Amino acid sequence: MLVDLARTHAQQGEIEEAYERANEVLLTMIQLKSARVFQRMLDLRRELEPWKHTSYVKNLDEQIATLPYITQ
Repeated sequence: MLVDLARTHAQQGEIEEAYERANEVLLTMIQLKSARVFQRMLDLRRELEPWKHTSYVKNLDEQIATLPYITQ
């Protein structure tokens, strides 16, 4: 799954790649309206906390903040 790939990139310090995969996850998540994927995305964001000051993570935060809360 794309979230797993994004997490792998994050764990390897490849933040740009993690961000790119996270964007793909966001697009898919919006279409699927999956609470499970939403939760995994939040887990990924927690893993990116050490890089919270990078433009990639800041952009990701902005995108997550605009998402509707998914409960399905």
